Amino acid sequence: MLVDGLVVPIGERDGIEGLYSDKKGYCGQNVQVVATLSGRLADVGDPCPGSMHDSRAFRQSGIAARWAAHYEPDGIGMTEDKGYQGTGNRTPYKKPPGRELTDARKACNTALNRIRAAVERAIAHLKCWKVLKTGFRRSLEVFRAYGLY
Repeated sequence: MLVDGLVVPIGERDGIEGLYSDKKGYCGQNVQVVATLSGRLADVGDPCPGSMHDSRAFRQSGIAARWAAHYEPDGIGMTEDKGYQGTGNRTPYKKPPGRELTDARKACNTALNRIRAAVERAIAHLKCWKVLKTGFRRSLEVFRAYGLY
């Protein structure tokens, strides 16, 4: 299984903190997505504030609890990007400070990223939905029930 997140634009909301994503440059909800190796959507987590880091949103969205058997030592595992370091899943190697990655680690990262392309396709499919492309304009109380669940 593959995991990644996306920030769904929702516009600025009065009185709600933490929605602005510095990385994306707009207000939104961080939605965690689980996809199969063939790129099919398997699960979507509860929305978290857009400013939340993926590794924290992975835990708070309910995805970590629902898929816990996969990332236990005897589980089949999950593959993620570098934003999920420390969650216990397979992530690419980070470059050490002041040094380069070894050729073996570069090859490993390349292989892992080729596998991860399937979750990016699943997210691209979700982003084709008009409500996720143009921005969610209804109240945040109905965000969970509208479109994704």
